[in-house]
Amino acid sequence: RIGSEACSRGLSTDLLVGTALVVMHSEAGDMEAALTVFDEMPHRDDVVWNALIAGYARANCMGEALRLFVRMRMVDGVSPTEATLVSLVSGFASYGSWKVCYMIHAVVIRSGFHLNVCVCNALLELYLYSGCLREAVMLFRQMEVKDSITWSTIIGGLVRNGRPNSALNLFHWMLSNSTVSATRSILLNVIAACAELGEWEQGRWIEQSYVLADSSEFNRDPSLVTALIYMYARCGQLDSSIALLHGVAAMRDDIVAWNAMIKGCGVLGHVGKAIGFAVEMQRVGIDPDAVTFLEILPMISSIPSLKKGMEAHGQIVKRGFQNERTIANSLITMYGRCGDLRHSFDTFSGIVDKDVISWTSMIQVYAWNGHAVEVVELFELMKKTEVKPNRYTFLAVLSACKNTGLVEEGMDLLKFMEEQYGLEPDVEHISCVVDMLCRTGRLTDAYAYDLIKSTISERVDNHILWGILLSASRSSGDLVIGEAAARHLLSLDPENRANYKMLADIYVSLGRRDSADNILRLSLSRGLDSKPGCSWTEGG
Repeated sequence: RIGSEACSRGLSTDLLVGTALVVMHSEAGDMEAALTVFDEMPHRDDVVWNALIAGYARANCMGEALRLFVRMRMVDGVSPTEATLVSLVSGFASYGSWKVCYMIHAVVIRSGFHLNVCVCNALLELYLYSGCLREAVMLFRQMEVKDSITWSTIIGGLVRNGRPNSALNLFHWMLSNSTVSATRSILLNVIAACAELGEWEQGRWIEQSYVLADSSEFNRDPSLVTALIYMYARCGQLDSSIALLHGVAAMRDDIVAWNAMIKGCGVLGHVGKAIGFAVEMQRVGIDPDAVTFLEILPMISSIPSLKKGMEAHGQIVKRGFQNERTIANSLITMYGRCGDLRHSFDTFSGIVDKDVISWTSMIQVYAWNGHAVEVVELFELMKKTEVKPNRYTFLAVLSACKNTGLVEEGMDLLKFMEEQYGLEPDVEHISCVVDMLCRTGRLTDAYAYDLIKSTISERVDNHILWGILLSASRSSGDLVIGEAAARHLLSLDPENRANYKMLADIYVSLGRRDSADNILRLSLSRGLDSKPGCSWTEGG
């Protein structure tokens, strides 16, 4: 209404009014209206450009945001600001593509902001969310200025990318060698690292030094206490969790703290204890919320227990959460894991506004239970809706193809996801297809070998694909491909004795015992003992 009034009076062409309208429409998500006002403005400064680009970034329309960025510089001759680059870089975080990371990093360098700490922090976050840990660490080391956000970003990114030990070491290095003090965000990430590692003693040190210290600015900080409750529960130190839950007054009636306790028990596989805390929580007068059920349902799926699942479903209906899509999606998975496809599909059918998780969950349920025909049918039905499949959708369909020997369909699907939806296949998709080819005895298929070769040449070291091929080569006695796979694996992971053993087995099966002995001697010369190794490459 305000925008219409301003436009009718011709005020939208004024720089200040026009900028305010662009900001208003952008924050409301109405990018069409924002662009209309923007295009009618005779003069545009960096502020209004930033507002429009940031709006498209928030709306996840990154192609348009990038196009506007180029237009801003090339057509209007407006130089980008720190805010422009931060909006642009942050917007691409959801893409999860290393190619996008490199492209945006190049844009930052060409724009002259490669030394700006705020822009570099956003770029660091982009690399970490995309799984580009090596590049993120390199950028972190190159940054001349590192603020608390920089440290929090890299420590949190290390935890998310499976390097909690490195995160802890970096935290202690920061305290000893930099002028940056611990912030709430940094401490939350460090506590998360302690939880991942089972290092509850380190968590205790943080509790005593920061959370329970009277002189600390974080004294009894609710978010930190909640993180500690989860950490202790995750580490099996339930007495310490309970002490915080009942000992810190603000936590006793805090549903978030109770949910943290429940989650910690669940991660350890203590489903009974988790459910017990959910019951105790209600006994003291705290009603479960949606998060409680979103924690409990996956635990029931992991057992799996149809009886407990139906009891939980009953509580969900009683509390009025049955129409919440996130909970319905979790129910689909739970019933599927329990083998109850009818209730799973009934729940799926009852969702009025199905999202990609709803469709993918139901497709996964059919794939888990060996219903390949239903997987394909449901996927075809999904394509007719406005919901676009994501990486997990394609992975579920590929898994069904793998398990039922639909090789050509699987290979076509791999191409389809990139050509039609612009989704770059990652290692899980490609390994699924390679495994499928290996299972059907098509090791010599040029597609399988070239697929692995091209993937590894374009991306960071990858053991999984070569491992699948080596394992299959051992089973079939294919020396040519086995040697090629082993050569790559031994260069990528020379400390894994299982790789030497599999190649030696291939030589033995072909009567080449001298070659097998040479490989095992090489293994011993590298300090690898003769204890049986385990390899993740032989999984189905």
